[in-house]
Amino acid sequence: MIVIYTADVRKGSTKPILDLAGMTLSITEGFLSELKSKEIRDELTTKIEAGEPFTEEDMMKLAIYPLTYRVRSASRKP
Repeated sequence: MIVIYTADVRKGSTKPILDLAGMTLSITEGFLSELKSKEIRDELTTKIEAGEPFTEEDMMKLAIYPLTYRVRSASRKP
């Protein structure tokens, strides 16, 4: 089983082995928090500005890019 975590989940905060009443699942984890968001943004921006077409890999980077940032909780007024 493969699980991809958004940037809100840090490596080490999860369990890659899940024991379900006699059945054990080994999870391959992917942490988007480990991606270099600024580099992805700069690379894609450069391609856009140069009018270069996106590859399939670029499209995947574009799709996951927003998930590479941690969500900041908005302060609420009473």
